[in-house]
Amino acid sequence: MTTRAIVGKVDRQGNGRAIYLGHGGYPDQAGARLLQHYSDERTIHQLIGLGSVAWLETTPEETITYFCHRRQLWMNCQPYAFGGGTERFFADYWSPSPEWLYVWTPDGWLGNAAMPGAPPQSYYQGSPESYNPDPQWREWLRKTREF
Repeated sequence: MTTRAIVGKVDRQGNGRAIYLGHGGYPDQAGARLLQHYSDERTIHQLIGLGSVAWLETTPEETITYFCHRRQLWMNCQPYAFGGGTERFFADYWSPSPEWLYVWTPDGWLGNAAMPGAPPQSYYQGSPESYNPDPQWREWLRKTREF
């Protein structure tokens, strides 16, 4: 069974780009790899530039992409641009598919389970509104606070 995610990057002006991750989107898989191996802007820029990925590895060069490894058309795999910052990112991709959302900002990673009906504040790490009953989300939040 696949666990899908959207991985995005937002700059200080609120402009962003995002890609689809087809497998291993749980916080203990993709979330942990993003925190451990994608902590600088250059590496994150390389990852997003790959387009949609099937599986996230520890480096962009090792990551399995739909375009290079699965021979999908680039027009179906290319990163998609959005404006409006993290609020727009979480609002646009707030749905049961994908199951997880991760976005890098100049201040660090934010992540959340994509659960319809959850309060929009729940993705802000460290905020009092960040309660989410999902144990995997709590573990992701704990890891992001440690970073």
